[in-house]
Parts: sequence; C-alpha cells; structure tokens
Amino acid sequence: MKSFYFFIYLIIIYNISLFFSSSPYCQTQYNQLFPHYCLSMQQSHAELNLLYQALQKIHPGLYEFITADSLQREYQKIQQNLPSSTHIYDFYVTLRKFIASIKDGHTVILPPRSFVKELIKKGKFVPFFIKFYQERIYIDQYLGADSALQKGYEILKIDSIQLDSFVQNLLPQMPADGDNVEFQRTSLESFFGFYLAEKIGFPDSICVYYKTQNQDSIASKKIALLKFSEIKKSSKYQINNKKKHPIHLEWLQDSSFALLRINSFEWYKNIPRSFNKTLEKKMKEIANHSPKALIIDLRENGGGQILLSMRLFSYFCDSLFPLVSYTQINQKQFIIQAQSNSNKRKTYKFKPFGWFNSLWIEKNQVTSRFQIRPALTYNLPAKKYCYKGKFYILCGPNTFSSAAFFCSLARQHTQAILVGEETGGGYYGTSAGTWVKLVLPHSKIIVHIPTILFRLNVSGVPFGKGVPPHIPYTPTFEDKFWGKDSILDFILQHHENLSR
Repeated sequence: MKSFYFFIYLIIIYNISLFFSSSPYCQTQYNQLFPHYCLSMQQSHAELNLLYQALQKIHPGLYEFITADSLQREYQKIQQNLPSSTHIYDFYVTLRKFIASIKDGHTVILPPRSFVKELIKKGKFVPFFIKFYQERIYIDQYLGADSALQKGYEILKIDSIQLDSFVQNLLPQMPADGDNVEFQRTSLESFFGFYLAEKIGFPDSICVYYKTQNQDSIASKKIALLKFSEIKKSSKYQINNKKKHPIHLEWLQDSSFALLRINSFEWYKNIPRSFNKTLEKKMKEIANHSPKALIIDLRENGGGQILLSMRLFSYFCDSLFPLVSYTQINQKQFIIQAQSNSNKRKTYKFKPFGWFNSLWIEKNQVTSRFQIRPALTYNLPAKKYCYKGKFYILCGPNTFSSAAFFCSLARQHTQAILVGEETGGGYYGTSAGTWVKLVLPHSKIIVHIPTILFRLNVSGVPFGKGVPPHIPYTPTFEDKFWGKDSILDFILQHHENLSR
C-alpha cells in the first residue's frame, strides 16, 4: 500500500512551503489580486455534487466515523449557503472542512496548482516556522534577517489574532484517522503559516506578541513578511532527499544496543539497492552482533507500501496468520454521473486498479463488494535473520499509515515494547491503498480519495484512536527544539533496570 499521506505530505510541504503563508481568507482581497479565479453558483453546485457522489461511490470507509445522515446534512448545509459567486479559494476552504468531517487522514484536498503558482509570484510570506509544545506555540525557525525572534520564543498573538483560539478553530479542519488530536496538531505545525495567511492576507509586515524563554513578560515586535525566493533560500524545510536511503542502522553503548531508524516505507527509484535487500543486510548485521536489545525508530515514518511494512514485521514474528481481518473495495472501476455547467449529464470513469484486478482483487460473496484476496494479507514467510531478542519501537504522531500498521501488529502479536506517543495512524487500520485523483472541472481543486479499507487483525483499543505506547514518553522542550533525543537514554536506562 502506498502511503498516500506520506506522498501527499511531501507534495504539500513542497507546494505549501513554496507559497507558505500566502493566501488570505478574504474574498475582497482575492478578487483584487486574482479576479479570474471565481466560480458561479451553478459551477459551485456542480462541483460539490460531483465530490459528494465521488466520495459515496469510491471511498470504502466513508462512514467509519460519520453517519450517512450526518454527512448528508453537512452536504446540504454547504449547498444551501453557497453564494451567487465565490472565489475558488473560499470554495476550497469550504470543501476542506467538508472533507475533514469524514475523519480520514488519507483523504486529501489540495488547491488548484495554477492558483498556487500565481500565489508564489504575487504573495509575501510569514518568516517563521512553528512547533507545538504542551499546547503552546513556539518558534522553531525564524527566517528574518533582523534576528528579532529566535527559536524557542513562545508566540501568543499576531496582530489582533489570539493564537490559542485560532488553533482551536483550525484543528477540526486538519485531516486525521478518527479523533487523533495530536496528529492534527502535528499537521497544523507543517501548515501553520498557510492557515495563518487565510486570516492576515498579504500585509507587508505583522506585529508578533511573544515571550522569551527566560521571561514571563510579553514583548512585541513588528516584522516584515518575505518573498518566496527568500523563504526558499533560508528555510531548512526542503523536500526530503530521495537519494538518501530510508533505512539507517546505528550502534549504541559500544555496540550493545542496535538502533534501526526507518524513516519511510516508500520506495524511491533512485535508491541504489532495494528496500528489502537493505533491510536484510541490516538485520543480518544485527543478528551477527547479538545486541542486548534492538530499538526500531518509526517516529518520522509517514508510511508507504504495506508490503514493506509486512516485510519488516516478518523479521519479528515467524508464524503464518492473517495480518488483516478484512478489506473492502466498493468497485473495480467507478462511474460517476454529475450535472455539468451546461446542465448536461457528464460521466466520469475511474479505473484505479488496472491489470491487477484479476491478480489480487476478488468479489466478496457476502457483501457483494470487492476485497484483496485473503492469501495476500497473511504474514510473510519467516526470514533467515528473524530477530528473537528484546526490542523496542519508538512511535509518535508522525508515525502514520503503514508505519502505524507495523506498530499495531507488533503491539498485538509480538513482545515489542512501544515507547513514545500515540501514533498518527489508526490502531485498527484505515482507508488507503490505491487512490483516485479527482480534479474538479471548473475550480481544478484536487481531491485524492482512497479505495481500499484495511482492518487489521488486532483488538483491545478504543476505536478511532492511534496505537498507544506501552510506555508513554513526552519529548522534552530540548528534544523538541534543540535536537536532543532523551528518549534513547530513557530506553537504555529502562532496559538496564529490567535486567537487574
């Protein structure tokens, strides 16, 4: 399963960081700067109807966290309140809220690419990135040349905007599997400037009210916004280097402990060796050294192909059993008919599974829907270098999709000890797999809709939550902002205490 979230995360980080903090949620300013980006009421209704139909026909887990009646009421509310003319960005925000109500982290909506490119040329940008710590907002990187604000400063207000209430209003709009608030907060960290710009528009400067690390008094500073070229030049938040292999092995305490970091289950064509071969090489090295314990770090793993996640799992559990309780696919192909701008019925056809249909999809005779062939959802055969020793898994809000799958299965079916924070991905699985890319015809807003519902063979956790760690560990302020990784010292000490 390709992790759509991780893939889209890279795309959005690229596109949004390009126009980071660029587009105001103000129709008047939009019309002044981009007057040709407007939709008529007829166009808005047609696109809303198309999206609603597509979700109903394509999304296999549409009603996991919302009832059909509730979603229909959301749809009707939007339909009744559409103005006679609306800017496409205002329409995008409306649809973004609609998509968020589904509570599915793999269903992603993006602004039109042409609109984003134009914003890059015309807009100025908020010159900092942020992180949350204990529900407060701190500067993680300041890009201004004047050094007015520094890493670790707490931001309280920007112009007249109180950030605590601003954040609370935005969190429900963040994508998430179920009710995972920490995952929503992590998403908001990445896109904070983007959403802030919906409020502040395109001013030349803003006034920031803040506290320094060592003082309780509130200070303020007027800072200038930056052009895109300046943001790109000075920002550390660049696209991930795809030439860097996602698997890294380190040795701690004179090779007494192995630390295996796996930052992604995606496969990049320009990696010189395959994921499976590299993983086997690292597991062989671990087997030859016989460490006291193995630590697997998945805290920054946004997911990827489920087969790679299953391959990792096969090194820790050598019995053959179903990893997935069931899968569901609505159809092999999707045909949607919607009203066009000329009042004619237009047919949209999507065939996301291609020639794989006959190989790995079959009809479920009970539900009359489709599923992945059960034999393909079993644990992979035992590996030569299967690890039988003590091992820990580091997880957190960025552990998503197939990385969360691994954590969930390991928690249920192995002796792994999970340490850290609740995963961003759902404990029981999610809707993911292959995606349908729906481009709304008039606005060109892009919606990626997953087509396969995965339910993992696990139990014992409330539905709608991520994978809970056995040992909760909240990063310290130094961990969050200064690169300290105290969780490793914590695990090593914990292991020594258990060994006494």
